[in-house]
Amino acid sequence: TVAYTFGIFVYNPLFANKGKAISESSLTVSSVVIMAYTTVVVTIVRLVQGDISRDVFLCWGAVLWIVVFGAPIGSLLITAPRERFFRRLFYTLAVAQFIVFATLKIRGNIAAWIIISSILFASLVAIALHAA
Repeated sequence: TVAYTFGIFVYNPLFANKGKAISESSLTVSSVVIMAYTTVVVTIVRLVQGDISRDVFLCWGAVLWIVVFGAPIGSLLITAPRERFFRRLFYTLAVAQFIVFATLKIRGNIAAWIIISSILFASLVAIALHAA
């Protein structure tokens, strides 16, 4: 999320020398809480407006149990020694998800590939500059 990216690329470099850097674990937790809050608020607004279709409710019901049980279990499993493993697992799953998405949705859309390539390039440059 934007909060995590801000923490890694802006806040931590500015305040690391003062001993006020925020750990990646804390930034991850903060991002999850922000996303959960946003999801709840938007869901309530959509429910009040009556904008939610039956298919959305079915999809919500299909993944709800994963979030309800997965988040607490994940918070217990992600400890400092396991962070590197889960970070690599996350990156691997993100790449796999993108490949499936690109195969099914983007296909031959040149404009979409140009936009995605530009964003990917900018992200890699930011990561390289951050690591340097």
